[in-house]
Amino acid sequence: MLAYTKIRGGGGWRSFADNDRLELWQQAHTADAAVARQDLADHVASAVANPSYGRTVGVSQALVSAFAIQPPDVSRPPAADALACWDAAYDVIAHRLPGDACLSDGAYQPVPEPTAQHDIDTALCRLAVATIALPERGDKRRALLSATVLLAARPRQTQAALAHVLSFDLGAGPLTWLLTVLHSHLPDGPLDAALHEQLVALCTSDMLSVRVEASAVLTLAGHQPPSPPATAAHPTLAHAIAADLSSEDSA
Repeated sequence: MLAYTKIRGGGGWRSFADNDRLELWQQAHTADAAVARQDLADHVASAVANPSYGRTVGVSQALVSAFAIQPPDVSRPPAADALACWDAAYDVIAHRLPGDACLSDGAYQPVPEPTAQHDIDTALCRLAVATIALPERGDKRRALLSATVLLAARPRQTQAALAHVLSFDLGAGPLTWLLTVLHSHLPDGPLDAALHEQLVALCTSDMLSVRVEASAVLTLAGHQPPSPPATAAHPTLAHAIAADLSSEDSA
């Protein structure tokens, strides 16, 4: 159990060994199930109580993975399973969301007053789509899959979530992938106002693929995309053109 809770999973990105070394949990559980469960609970409590908990990632996922791989124990209450872990995690997330958080370093600030269900749904959509900022390919794939499903199931909330996530400097790849999903699964009806504004801004991006996809989404939604602003040529290109024109003049 010590090894399972101290080895970092996901290439070092997640706390606990996660899916990478589940045999450690199985071996501990086989040796003494009661001690293994108590030890796991103690380490989870210690991780939460640690002042650096804000940099702890993957504890809930490790719990779900551990309980999911373990056969059900008929002598224990039905709450001790992977689905119960997800339910408990959802209750915590629903309590904390929506709030003010950024994709870079910064403290999370929950909203103090009760929120409407629409705002909670939008925040959860934002959370699912924002995982595209994580470094692992699997997380990025899940974010794109989530965006696809949510655009069909919760189109208004997902458009609002995409407007927020697309405002970050995620790089050409993630931004283009999200815009491609939006273009392929654009829901019927008018665009969300914030998403429309963000797409217009992306049409002036210096990233060609982002600019093209943002324009395609606006066109599909019945809007005229703005023309990209004229920019000065790169110094190397300008020097090459000047040299070519100089050689033609000499000839």
